Amino acid sequence: MLIQPDKLRKLLIIIFGLVFAVFCLAVRFNAVLLTFGDDAATLVVQNMLPHSLQALITIGHLFAHYWVVLSFIALMAGVLYLAQYKIAMWWFIISQAMGMLVCLIVAIVVGISWDNGLKLRDMMPNLLLVWWSQILFLMVALIVPRLFQSRRLQIMMNWLIGVFWIFMMISLVQINNMLLSSGLGALLFGYFWWQLTAQTYRKRARQWQHVLKIDGRV
Repeated sequence: MLIQPDKLRKLLIIIFGLVFAVFCLAVRFNAVLLTFGDDAATLVVQNMLPHSLQALITIGHLFAHYWVVLSFIALMAGVLYLAQYKIAMWWFIISQAMGMLVCLIVAIVVGISWDNGLKLRDMMPNLLLVWWSQILFLMVALIVPRLFQSRRLQIMMNWLIGVFWIFMMISLVQINNMLLSSGLGALLFGYFWWQLTAQTYRKRARQWQHVLKIDGRV
């Protein structure tokens, strides 16, 4: 099966779901520590980062666009289809669409205010980073183990994938004035959403394949 078993998955879903819920409350009620962290991160990223990191941030920003991430979602769906994971292809596409709806609902609930007229704060969680997290998690699950047999190389590649995501987040803070809390929210929600959808896939994939009469691997 595409998604490997994980005894900790249900526990991780609960933990990250609760942590994300608490984080949303902190954002909604403008927790002092969170506001300070946003301001401090913006100051450091926009004014104090060493020039040696700028090239990496620039590379990260090349991928920090919606048309790029949507292209990669289509590419990953195509890879799944060509690898005969047809039911997984539909699972991946639908889970990204549902993730978008959840992100938008959370962003409205958390970010809307009427203090001085109707206002909506910076989107939290950041949808672009959430989508990228799902793509990268799928790469870790599907592509990395098949390209690298060595466990050490797999771990190195997983770390590089994580660093790539972090530099995308930094580039959005630096160039797009995204708040750090939006990026952290994307990380928390992205991991929660991946574990939740992965658990759903492991539990229901064969049933979906039987009901929908879709051939191929699961």
